Amino acid sequence: MENIGDVIGEWAQTAEKKPLRERDFDFERAITESRDRVISITGVRRSGKSSLLMLIYRRIAAKGGKAVYVNVEDDRLRFKGALDEILKHAKDAEWLLLDEVANAPGWEGWMHRINEMKSIRLITASSLNKLSRFPPRELRGRITYFELFPLSFREFLEFKGIEPAKTVRGIGAAERALEEYLVFGGFPEAVISENKAGILQEYVNSIVSLDVAALSDIPLRVVFDFYSQLAGTTFFSATKTERVLKSAGHSVGKGTLLELERLLEAAYLAFFVQIYSTKIKDRTLYPRKVYLVDCGLFYAATGKKDWGRFYENAVFLQLRRKLGQLEQIVYYRSQENREVDFAVKSGSRIKMLIQVAYEIDERIKEREVGALVEAAQEFGLSGKGSELLVITRDLKKTEDVRGKRITYVRLRDWLLEEE
Repeated sequence: MENIGDVIGEWAQTAEKKPLRERDFDFERAITESRDRVISITGVRRSGKSSLLMLIYRRIAAKGGKAVYVNVEDDRLRFKGALDEILKHAKDAEWLLLDEVANAPGWEGWMHRINEMKSIRLITASSLNKLSRFPPRELRGRITYFELFPLSFREFLEFKGIEPAKTVRGIGAAERALEEYLVFGGFPEAVISENKAGILQEYVNSIVSLDVAALSDIPLRVVFDFYSQLAGTTFFSATKTERVLKSAGHSVGKGTLLELERLLEAAYLAFFVQIYSTKIKDRTLYPRKVYLVDCGLFYAATGKKDWGRFYENAVFLQLRRKLGQLEQIVYYRSQENREVDFAVKSGSRIKMLIQVAYEIDERIKEREVGALVEAAQEFGLSGKGSELLVITRDLKKTEDVRGKRITYVRLRDWLLEEE
């Protein structure tokens, strides 16, 4: 067996010396809350979770604390009892930072035991959303969750060294950067690479094979074709997708497709947004809207620049980043089949309605704003405080429509708003 002390020492050197970029993350809250609860950082593979743990490591050290950082995917740690061995060599540390902890054998029981003993503070990271979606019974109510996504647009600009100034030159630079961000996305490595499309395709292959297919008995080809179908559509319907995959020669049923839906969301590869309804049956039967974890994945899958799709996906991801603990994103459809792209639900109350339109002409305005006003009337929203939004490419104004205050905002401005 490899000397665990040497392994830990190597990872300490990496955490201390690896060049890192800052991220928009509540480091202070994560470190403080780890005193009483397990901290779980989850997110899609290659979104920067390892770097985030190293940044936490450095912040703890800067305040005089002692932490141990280890990536559990290290092939020298793939043996039974590895976590206990790591703990033995971290006896002088106050914090134990474990990357990809869900890959360690028996991690669930081990985490419960360590949390009960309060012998060390645990901050963990995992590509799979196991802890938040399917937590072991013993750990329920004992974990604080933090989700990490690929770079936001603000982080993207910081990575590229672009200052979002309000001069003509600054606005032009921000517009060009937004176009690149929407086409190639915000995975950190892809942002700074010349081979963006190749890296994105490599990521998809890794996520599908390691984080989705490996967790089920569903053939890999079926998983890939299911993902490709999602990348090319706006709505997910098990019935329609079943027909498409059967026409491609796959023998699949609805149960398999619903399992794939669950697995892709657990791997943070795709998200499925339900229709707004007070009836459980409607929420179950109506098609779900599909969003991917990074805008660049659409272009990598289709090779097409669908700006409307890019815009809507970028808005979803930003809403998801800002989402409160008791909030939910749904879409709205009236009895006349008029749709509002996003409704933000807080408890049982709708607090905000958002339409997304790349370009606005009179026909589109009538459709989008008409649906927004209709929904606002149903939910009793007046439009004060920008609760009725139309996010578009280049329109910025407010107007009253049938007694409702509609706020138009440019996507680049909305993405850069302070929380």
